Amino acid sequence: MNQDGRVVAFSIGLLVLRVVVGVILFAYGAQKLFGWFGGPGIYGFSEIADTYGLGFGIPVIVAWVVGIIQFAGGILIFFGLFTRICCFATGIVALVSLAGVHWGGGFFAPEGVELSLLKFAAIVALFLTGAGLYSLDVGFAMKPKKAAQPAPAHPGAEAQGRE
Repeated sequence: MNQDGRVVAFSIGLLVLRVVVGVILFAYGAQKLFGWFGGPGIYGFSEIADTYGLGFGIPVIVAWVVGIIQFAGGILIFFGLFTRICCFATGIVALVSLAGVHWGGGFFAPEGVELSLLKFAAIVALFLTGAGLYSLDVGFAMKPKKAAQPAPAHPGAEAQGRE
């Protein structure tokens, strides 16, 4: 396989990872914000966060922030837009969940670190690699401008210097 084939394969792998992570984060955020997919909604999640000591004295605000980060971050990661910024924010949420909620529950799901660790690792991988070729990040990327070439002197300048 040539270099171009490896880049395409790498980007397809990132696309698959990005779509799966985006859907998962979207679903987590929707559970927290709207109570979709059997989730607790804002007030239910704020009580859960407060129970684990993660409400930081303002559990409803924390619930809104976490829900929005996961919901919007999931959508943006899915499409590959602002991928690294979204991965940074969702990675912090995943790390707090991993350390504050799941750490004491052993390794295996549902209370253990297994799935949270996998989610965190996938988010970190996307943060480090970026979204890949098949993303909106590439479509909106700033292309470096070519350096301006100095204007040539008037046509007779070189000829005068050689005489």
